[in-house]
Amino acid sequence: MNFGTTLQKIRKNRQLTQNQLACGIAQQGTYSRIERGQLAISAERLCSLLTSLI
Repeated sequence: MNFGTTLQKIRKNRQLTQNQLACGIAQQGTYSRIERGQLAISAERLCSLLTSLI
């Protein structure tokens, strides 16, 4: 299991769409590529996403 898969499970558990979570942080398409493990994520963007999940 990669980080993107874990992020996806948390997002779905919180009943958020990719667009809702990524809003103001990244475009939905970019976020989708992160979840699929096709794009590396910066520490800054990761912190922003995790803050949105709290």
